[in-house]
Amino acid sequence: MNYCLCISESNAQKRGQLIKSEPFVELRCDLMGAYPEEVGGMVGSAERALVTCHSGMECEAIYSRAIEAGAWGIDISGDLPQEVLGRLIQKAKSQGVRVIISNHYDTTPTSEELLCSANEAFERGADIAKIITTAHTTAEALAPLALYEHFERGRIIAFAMGERGRFTRRLSLLLGAPYTYIAPSAEMTTALGQPTRDWFERSFACPYELSGGELAEHITPPSSKSEAQRAILLATLAEGQTVLTSYTPCNDSEAAVRLSQSLGAEVTRIDNTLTIKGVGTQGVRQALSHPTTLSVGESALLTRLTLPLVALLGEGEVTIEGSGTLLGRTMQGDLEALTTSGTSHKSEGGRLPITVGRATPPRATLELDGSRSSQTISGWMIALGAMGGNYQLRVRGAVSRPYTELSARMMRQFGAKVKIEEEADIQTITIHSEGYTPHSALSLTGDWSGAGYWAAAYAIGQSGARPRERYTLHIATSTTQADEQILSILRSAGARIATTEESVEFLPSPPLRGFSADATDAPDLIPTLAVVALFAEGRSQIGGLGRLADKESDRCEALVEALVSMGAKVAIEGDWLTVEGSTRLHSAPVRTHNDHRMAMSLAICGLFVEGGVQVDDISCVAKSYPTFFDNLKR
Repeated sequence: MNYCLCISESNAQKRGQLIKSEPFVELRCDLMGAYPEEVGGMVGSAERALVTCHSGMECEAIYSRAIEAGAWGIDISGDLPQEVLGRLIQKAKSQGVRVIISNHYDTTPTSEELLCSANEAFERGADIAKIITTAHTTAEALAPLALYEHFERGRIIAFAMGERGRFTRRLSLLLGAPYTYIAPSAEMTTALGQPTRDWFERSFACPYELSGGELAEHITPPSSKSEAQRAILLATLAEGQTVLTSYTPCNDSEAAVRLSQSLGAEVTRIDNTLTIKGVGTQGVRQALSHPTTLSVGESALLTRLTLPLVALLGEGEVTIEGSGTLLGRTMQGDLEALTTSGTSHKSEGGRLPITVGRATPPRATLELDGSRSSQTISGWMIALGAMGGNYQLRVRGAVSRPYTELSARMMRQFGAKVKIEEEADIQTITIHSEGYTPHSALSLTGDWSGAGYWAAAYAIGQSGARPRERYTLHIATSTTQADEQILSILRSAGARIATTEESVEFLPSPPLRGFSADATDAPDLIPTLAVVALFAEGRSQIGGLGRLADKESDRCEALVEALVSMGAKVAIEGDWLTVEGSTRLHSAPVRTHNDHRMAMSLAICGLFVEGGVQVDDISCVAKSYPTFFDNLKR
């Protein structure tokens, strides 16, 4: 990759060291306070120098000296007076020095304005047009990237500044920019969002190739980790022995097992059967009767199931700690729920670790904001069910309602009575319980979050890429899992699907067509649906992007980066992602961002993109589906 090191160092000795540290450097004369007489020496000591001076009284003199000294190029602001610009361009071209005309925006102009700006730069004599915007959202960051469709590779440099635009600097190289800018260190950046060389090299280090191969004719997905984590916690709160069958371990579910043991339960596993000797509400209260620390691993769901329990049962200060990507995720909605319940708490920036104060007597009626995550509501439902008595949750702006229904169903299996009523924007959940009772044989259902990847692969394959008589998913249907809606979405795209109570068959179908799907209640499906959209004819629209901001990665940004890397045409408008079906997809190095759902979606994509895709990490799938790549190889 062609990196240009931006140098703004005012100290001559340090500046000289930096100039010799990279083969291609940008001399920011305006930022280093350089005089015209210094420019020749700096250019002469560089292997390849680009000289920039976007402010100051002596810009023309600095550029003239750079041309005379044999600079590789000069980067001129499009704001310079035309007469000055004309003199510099004429002089540069006579000496074989490249001219870059730059236009920087503190906002994000329209696509038409950006295109006009680029064309004007070329009309004025630029060899390379540089168009830089400032992004505050992923949608804004996409705007300058559209320019690469209009010009030959190497003629344009376009990306967005700001932290929200950092990923576009990487994409600019894949889309055809002749070079991009790097900083000597994070402390020596010359623009917002400017990365270091280390960042770029790590971002392009993609040693895992996901490509081609035959699809397995049938797949049995793992058990639902959403069910497993709820069941493990409910079994812990039920005094006596619970047996969970069809359990398949993953990092998140195993974190729930360890938490159960920390709360005093005995847990044993033989093959796919978990036996949990629960301690009941009083046993959990005893385990939390003194200051202690509980680990939730990397699971946001487990965090949100644990916090309300600690709030209602903890007799001493209890600290909830996590690991990995979870440490970067905000729990602000959960902290607000603790405050609403009257529970004291401490944290840094709304993130783990979170310390919860002594238990607060439960309120008969609790009003909560459900717009951030249904997991928060599920946590309070399960915790209140453990207390015994009658309670009511009034939830405003509830999202992912199927997961709330899932919690209610599982609470009923452990003896609680739960009723959910919907009225306007208020969801009322009534809970009556005398504490939980153990379950002698609870069979966990297959995970539709995991099955969705194979459903997508089979639908794409049967539409012409890998046709067979049938592909089969062995998984229960008519569940309360939100992600099962992928079947109806695939049918709307033209897939031929037959279902029984325990399986789904994918039959040969016509080419898939563009579809519209609101995945607000099933946000984990969005990356998978985007992959399907790539191989569907026409335009697809996928709603629910607002639910992706605080996952294992900024999943909206990660998804857009991956799609554009492979040549897809995408757009964001409000909460909706538009993806154009394409036959021009190509192999590319893409990042999973240590996000299990990104890794699995990209792997499915790699089956059908010519040359496959190269990714930086695949170990992250252990969070939810450790055997995914074993199934894929098969």
